[in-house]
Amino acid sequence: MQLLSKKLLHLSKLYNKLIIAELPGLQSESDMVMLCTIYANNSKITQKQLTEWLAVDKSRIAVMIFSLAERGFVYTERNEADRREHHVFLTAKGLALIPLIQQVIDQINSQLYKTLDERTLHAFYQVLRQMEENLVGAPSALNPRHLRSPFKQKEGLRVS
Repeated sequence: MQLLSKKLLHLSKLYNKLIIAELPGLQSESDMVMLCTIYANNSKITQKQLTEWLAVDKSRIAVMIFSLAERGFVYTERNEADRREHHVFLTAKGLALIPLIQQVIDQINSQLYKTLDERTLHAFYQVLRQMEENLVGAPSALNPRHLRSPFKQKEGLRVS
């Protein structure tokens, strides 16, 4: 019996390692996803929205934002009307990294897909979606409420 998650995790780690190696100043996939999410939402995003959309604990989001801010990629501003709300913005340095992120992803994807035709890729993604639907429809012990689909687009969220 082979554990599917082990194969998928290995592929994911290898894929992300190749991407991050080409992006100066980024330390993880989380950094990249955070920057792309902020960019995709025209910097009109709050820490709370990032927490909900990325399905990450609010303290973890705060640490991630702090780390990106220390490295000069983002900054935050408190909403004067509601001081509990913090908006997150890309700096010029963060904004300049977005085209490079897209370029690197395109390069790695090209390498990843080089021996696969469009029909095979389409079938692969269909199988992934069906497997996810099978698990989401599984009994509650296997379907935690906090599980969010990476294939379903959250309203207002556009991550490339």
